[in-house]
Amino acid sequence: MVGYHTSDVTRITGVNRNTLQVWIDCKFITPGVQEAAGSGSKNVFTTEDLHRIVLFKNLTDWGFARKEAAKYINAEGINACLEGVDSEVEDGSTKPYFIGFRRLVSGQETVEAIFLQDEDDVGQLYSHLAEADYGVIVNISKIVREVRAEMATVGD
Repeated sequence: MVGYHTSDVTRITGVNRNTLQVWIDCKFITPGVQEAAGSGSKNVFTTEDLHRIVLFKNLTDWGFARKEAAKYINAEGINACLEGVDSEVEDGSTKPYFIGFRRLVSGQETVEAIFLQDEDDVGQLYSHLAEADYGVIVNISKIVREVRAEMATVGD
């Protein structure tokens, strides 16, 4: 497993170090490999963490409260979505992949990630979101491609 330190993460994602540290301290973002545990230790992030950080940044830039954005980036099914898209992009796929997030608040609150591999399925995604109290659709392949392009520059 490849790990990325904070300096790499800030360069790849465009999120400044202080902002990233606040997000970690507030538990909006959790390093997947290692969380710093005191003096001399470092946060180490996975590739999926980088995707999550950019997705979190985009959601907050679009007006979502950080607490709400954190629910989406940690939704059930998000790991499989990110891993699947990353693998497809790595294999050269140029297809757009979409993630829809729906939040149901009646009864026990749940947040789900719905992964679609075909633009033609976006209508299906809308029908899933219509059943939700809140929802958003994201072109996740665009985020993955941007992160991969920046990852290629680390170490230059």
